[in-house]
Amino acid sequence: MEYFRERATGAVDTQSALIYVGRLLAALPGEKALVWVTAGTTSNIWTASLQAGHVKVYPLDVHTKIPYEFVATFTHPQTTYEYETEVNNQLLQNMRDVAQETGGELCGTSVELGACIQGVMEDATDYYVLSYETHSRSNKPELRQIRVKVDRQGVTVSARKSVLVDPTIGTAEEKRERIAAALASPMDLPGLRFELLPLPPHQPGQRFMLSLLMRSDLEHLGVWTSGVIDITVVGIVLCGSDVLQHFGEDVHGKVSPKTASDLDRTGLTWTHQIVVATGASAVRLVVRDNTTGGIGSITQTIP
Repeated sequence: MEYFRERATGAVDTQSALIYVGRLLAALPGEKALVWVTAGTTSNIWTASLQAGHVKVYPLDVHTKIPYEFVATFTHPQTTYEYETEVNNQLLQNMRDVAQETGGELCGTSVELGACIQGVMEDATDYYVLSYETHSRSNKPELRQIRVKVDRQGVTVSARKSVLVDPTIGTAEEKRERIAAALASPMDLPGLRFELLPLPPHQPGQRFMLSLLMRSDLEHLGVWTSGVIDITVVGIVLCGSDVLQHFGEDVHGKVSPKTASDLDRTGLTWTHQIVVATGASAVRLVVRDNTTGGIGSITQTIP
């Protein structure tokens, strides 16, 4: 994860930066949206890694349409109006292609930032999830081309142009990658509902108990809903962005209908005792429901 983060932020060209951003975000669950603030590029962008990682791109065009007469005063060798127009059109078309191939949308100009962000948020909360069955016997990941069409008139479809068929999904490696991505994410993931009870004031070297309360509601099923509990809880203690401690465990067990009903009402509490390291500033917990693949995280400051 840190490798992809450094490559994405240190890339010397747009293509490499977007490839590594796609790989960085791929380990995070669900659909992701990326607002690409750009003046454009005259090179075609390879979007396969973004599509495979379920990353929708929303280019925000900050390329100022400079009048040709002004450009011609300092451009050497002297350009032509036709050349400048062609370049501007190519920049815009490459942005549009990236948006269409990943299922995003071209936002327009930088003065429309608010409308762009609003559109991203609306897309993130209202979309369809489609599935299809493949008869491939390959044991390696394959990128398949897809096309989504609807019969309704006057409807614009935004959908990615390919899908990654990956037989390794659900493996122990995939589980580790998603947990590592959640631990490294600067944002808490909302896939599961839980809360970390307030932490008491502490002194370095002092022991105290972490208490994580997992709940269910209309949008979040409890980790006990299937009649069995199979979760992984992983935590880290942070000093700024540095990791001071790792801890965690797997929790397994059967749940009777009555117990499941009680847990719907009271929630499930997981506890773990840690020793506070010198300089500790925050604790981050990640919970993965190994039955459904759902994952959530929470970060809390240590007082």
